[in-house]
Amino acid sequence: MSHHPRRDDEFATWLKAQRDEHPKSTWHWVALDELLDDYRLHADTGTPLDRDACEGHPT
Repeated sequence: MSHHPRRDDEFATWLKAQRDEHPKSTWHWVALDELLDDYRLHADTGTPLDRDACEGHPT
């Protein structure tokens, strides 16, 4: 079963909170920010998390 993320869902909110606990430009913040961006891209394109998401083109 694949998970269909939604922007600002419980996981996205949690991930953003984890990111915001670290100062910007630290490797922790950057890594969490990249994960959040990827999650949001999946949400915006309607791509399940077990599939690759391309900007505007779910696979």
